[in-house]
Amino acid sequence: MSAEGRASLILGLGLGLILAGLTLTVFPPVPTSAEFEAGARALGMVYPSEVKQPEPPELPAPPPEVKEVVVVIPSRMPADIIGQILEKGGVIGNAKEFVDKAVEMKADLDLKAGVYHFLPGEKLEVIIAALLKGGGW
Repeated sequence: MSAEGRASLILGLGLGLILAGLTLTVFPPVPTSAEFEAGARALGMVYPSEVKQPEPPELPAPPPEVKEVVVVIPSRMPADIIGQILEKGGVIGNAKEFVDKAVEMKADLDLKAGVYHFLPGEKLEVIIAALLKGGGW
């Protein structure tokens, strides 16, 4: 092949490559929907129907509302009568346990009259301490 033929061949190949590059730049190949989806899935795409919502955790039931009990202790009442008043009011479960605890704390003779606000099931020590302090009328 002559020098002139080689130059024409190289020029033709060069121009062909340049035109092919320009054509691909201006008109890039359009991926098929399957190729597009595969590329999106490779990047982490999922359809909403494929997402499984976790079950919400079961929350415990709220505790029942505890209402305070108002108890009126008349003046000059012995510990056993006060225990009965507290038991009937729903503050304590057993009047005898209340009296025994008051005797143990050496408070059975010092319990004061008044209007008291207690929560049901309150500790005997707390109730006796309040009765020693005295309630407002």
